[in-house]
Amino acid sequence: MRPPGSATASPKGFTLFEVVIVLAIVSLLAAIAWPNYTQHIARARRTQAQLDLLEASQYLQRHFAAFNSFRDAALPTVLARSPHTGDAAYALAAAIDDDALGFELSAVPQGRQAGDVCGTLSIRSNGQRRQSASLPLDNCWR
Repeated sequence: MRPPGSATASPKGFTLFEVVIVLAIVSLLAAIAWPNYTQHIARARRTQAQLDLLEASQYLQRHFAAFNSFRDAALPTVLARSPHTGDAAYALAAAIDDDALGFELSAVPQGRQAGDVCGTLSIRSNGQRRQSASLPLDNCWR
């Protein structure tokens, strides 16, 4: 056995080359994973906005059931944004038809969601769904 301080003892630790290789691998994995992660978060926010549009639609339908008209129907403050708490990703608004027998709810992306590929999501009182993007409807409304 050689004494621990001798020149022929095996070195402990990593070489610079090994550290650079590990950093390159981690960087490559991060470059692949980050875009997928951000797309997943955008889809989750979009799905939440769709759920909030449906909730707002139900609120307006209850108003119609009580008054036989959408006249004077307005969304409460809590339903005017998506998600209801935290940073708003969408602003929700209701447009009542002139005859007060229909409406269109829209969710306009804002903040970090402003560049969403689907653009503004909307739903009519008859259940018709739309988006402002030129993508097929199934790509945005699932």
